Amino acid sequence: MMNLSIHRLRRRHLAALLILAALPACEEGYRADAEITGMQAGITRQQFEALPDSVRLGKDSDDSRGEVQGVAVDVVVKLNAQKGHKVPLDYTLHDARNDLPFVSRRLAMQPDQEQWTRSGRVWLPVPSPGTYYVQVVVADSSGRKADGPRTDDFTVQ
Repeated sequence: MMNLSIHRLRRRHLAALLILAALPACEEGYRADAEITGMQAGITRQQFEALPDSVRLGKDSDDSRGEVQGVAVDVVVKLNAQKGHKVPLDYTLHDARNDLPFVSRRLAMQPDQEQWTRSGRVWLPVPSPGTYYVQVVVADSSGRKADGPRTDDFTVQ
């Protein structure tokens, strides 16, 4: 009886080890990448909202009124093996002098194909004159993030 239970225990351990060994291979197909292809500082929210929907990756959620000055960043997002999953795209305005984040936004991308690419612009308000940069980070459906690309520093008067 003892030998039988040891044999079952070994089979369970072997099965668990095989599953753990296979996990990294399954996850290798998951890819979530972003690339910055351009930037325009000094664009207002109204100018951004006047762009065609096909150019904007998302609508600005800033509730303030008036001609708010900001920055538009051109982004290419590539997702593999994420079909049907919501994948967050975070983009954040940082103070270039000390790397402190000022304003951050999140878009939920939901690809309808296994290999999915979307390019467009995102917009962030710039709160005051200064030197800034924008960093874009995309996570996979499990929420894992890596450092994403950033724009060159820019100055707003």
